[in-house]
Formats: sequence, structure tokens, C-alpha cells
Amino acid sequence: MKPEEVKTVMSEFDKEGDGHIDLEELTAILNGSSSTKDLRQKCSVLECAAMITNFDVDGDGFINFQEFKKMMNRS
Repeated sequence: MKPEEVKTVMSEFDKEGDGHIDLEELTAILNGSSSTKDLRQKCSVLECAAMITNFDVDGDGFINFQEFKKMMNRS
């Protein structure tokens, strides 16, 4: 995925526009309560929290752009 494509997708996840994805944002988008209904995966809060933990390299509890880029390139 090209960097500009990753930025576009990141902006869909980062609804608050603060440069990172929190648990609430990830859960909302993966469960379809956003404009991207095609991502609907029915991901529980615990599953989303585990996803964040797996990719949160700096341990701040959020997914930043660099972490998101790695996450997108793994899928």
C-alpha cells in the first residue's frame, strides 16, 4: 500500500483527527458504525484491544501512523 493510501485509510479510522487510533475509534469502524460499512467485521472490544496491543510498538495504548502503516502492510 502506498504511503498516501495509508494516510487516507488512517484518516477514516482516526475520526478525532488527533494522529492516532484509540480503542473506541477502532471498535466503531470495524463494527460498521462509520462511513466505511464494508469493513464490518463484528470485532468485540476485547478483540480490538488485543489488536491495538499487538501493533502498539511504543506502548501508549494507541495506534499511530507508523504503527498503522505496519498493520496495513501485514494484512
